[in-house]
Order: sequence, then structure tokens, then C-alpha cells
Amino acid sequence: MNGENVPPPTREQIAELVGAVSDFLKKDGLFNIAWLDESEWLPLFGRVADALRPLRSFPPRLDGWPQRTGRAIRGVASAFDGITSDWGWEAIAEPEPSRSAHVKACRDRFLETVERTMYEAAVSWQAGSEELPIPKWVDTAAEDGWNHGYRPTMSPEQGMACWDDVRAKWLKTPPLGKCAPEVAEPRRLAIIEAFNLLESALKDADTDAKRREVKESASPAPVQLAAPFSSPPSEDDEAAPINRALAGVDAVAELREADSSMRPAPSGICSLPQTIDEAIQALRRKRATTQAALIEYMQDRKTASIDDVGFTVHGDTNTSEDAIRQNITRINKSMIEYKMPLRFGVGGGYVHKEVLPE
Repeated sequence: MNGENVPPPTREQIAELVGAVSDFLKKDGLFNIAWLDESEWLPLFGRVADALRPLRSFPPRLDGWPQRTGRAIRGVASAFDGITSDWGWEAIAEPEPSRSAHVKACRDRFLETVERTMYEAAVSWQAGSEELPIPKWVDTAAEDGWNHGYRPTMSPEQGMACWDDVRAKWLKTPPLGKCAPEVAEPRRLAIIEAFNLLESALKDADTDAKRREVKESASPAPVQLAAPFSSPPSEDDEAAPINRALAGVDAVAELREADSSMRPAPSGICSLPQTIDEAIQALRRKRATTQAALIEYMQDRKTASIDDVGFTVHGDTNTSEDAIRQNITRINKSMIEYKMPLRFGVGGGYVHKEVLPE
């Protein structure tokens, strides 16, 4: 797209990139479970890659757009390419169907080489549980393993001995890339800077378009010279100059309204979350990822054991009940702040969820 007569990018293309990067930047925090973090990032990453692809080959100066627009697009592309390289997600940045085929192949390999070993250790340990003590979270993993068709492949003692190692590998091994996805701070600052530039260019372009539309609609009709021997002016004809003047006043008011509508809202003003999903995202933006993880885990549950919460939410089966209780205390404070009718408690070795009447 380096020819002189190439049409500039459309507003829809620029707006899609702005929306994709905005959602990408809102994702914050980690579960400390590599495959789960990858699943969270995958749709956000793919959307940015898809929105950026058609804009990469446009020339630096784009007709009909503020001059900084091309620079902003190149800035987003440079920062995003750095993130892609850091994670080893070059194949995931490719378009469909190549992306989905690559993701499936990676996950199949993870299932065969990592997850299988963990399940086989769990079911093998459980097979000798009459003689050997077995923690509840191992018992749970073993049940999942049986349901997935796995069977004992080692002695119960061997399963118990290797459990910690195979479970740690299952938690920390990224199926899709070379590391767990996390945006390094220099990359984050670079993409934020480019995003702010691009977003402001889009707003300016929209404001200019609105002004042109208002001015065109407010342009006075051309003066019609009266023909010789014309009939006497009617009341409507005499009122025309007044009506045009009024139309001009209305046009000015509309222009001012358009300018004010494009002006950014004062900083620090934001609405409260309206749904549980919005509350989860709000907590992640505040880096309260452990709070968000527990609410998300409990969405379709009324109770969950301390062991399961420690394993799934905190990523550590040895998480103390006191640490879980402290997280719940913070969650309940957040729910009060967000005016959400949701509370959690701990008792009898279980985490309990309560939905308050509204």
C-alpha cells in the first residue's frame, strides 16, 4: 500500500485498533497458572493482531487524518511486536485459520507431555490411598483424571513422590509460548503512549467531521433574485431572512454542543460496576487479581473447600486459611464499595458465598 492513490484507512479500522488496544491494556494481573494466564490473554492479543494487520502497510502520512495518526499506528505496532517476541507468540499473531490450528497443536502437546503426567501421578497415588494418606486436592485431580480416561501407570508410592514436581510443571509450563504472558513495564509504557496518541487523533478526526457536518447543514440557501413583475411577497417570503438567522443561531448552538460532546470527561470520574463480571474486571484493573480470581471461581458455586480455593485461586495447595480469610475480607470491602450484593465467608474448612437481597 505504498502507491500515491491508495485510499486512507477508514474510521472503522482506526476505531477497531483503538478499542482492541484499550481492552488489551485493561487486562492486568496474573493467576500464576501459565496455561490459565494464556487463555485470558489469547482473545485480547488476537484482536490487536487482527486490527493492526491491515494498517501496517499504510504510508506515514494519511490523507484525511491528523498527521500524528501514522506515527501512532507505527508506535502501537512496534510495542506490540516487542510483546509478541517476548512471549514467543509470533504464530499466534498470524490470521485465522493458522492461529487456531497452532493453538490446538500447542495445547494437544501440553496435554500429552505435561497434563497427562500429573493426572497419572494423581490416579496412581489414589489407587493406594487405603494405605497412603492423600490430600483432598490430589483426590480431586485423580477424579478428573479418571473422568478423562487416565489410569495408574506407577506405584502409589511413586505417584506420591513425584506429585509436587509434576504439579509444579503443570502450573508453570506455558502451552503456547516460551514464558507465561506478562507485559514488561517498558513495553506497557510504550504501547500506552502510542495508544493515547492514536485515541486523540481519532477524537480530533471525529470532532472535525462533526464540525463540517454542522457547518454544511447551517449554510444559508443561495439568494434568489426576484423575477421582473413578480407577485407581492408573501408572509413566508418576508419571514425567510428571520428564519435563516434563527437557523444560524441553532447551528452555532449545535456546533458548541458537538465540541462539548467530544471534550473528555473530567479525570477521576467513573461509574460503579453494574454486574459481577464488571466488578471482576474492575478489580483486575486495580491489580487486585486474587480478589478477582476468587469471585470468578465462585461464580457457579455456593461453597468450595479451603484446599480447592488454595489450589485454584492462590496457586498453592499450602495456602493458609488465614491468608484466604484476609483475601475474603478485602473482597467484602470491595463489594461494599461497588454496592454489589455479594459477600463471602469462611467456616468449617469451606469458603461460602452469599447473595444478599437487593
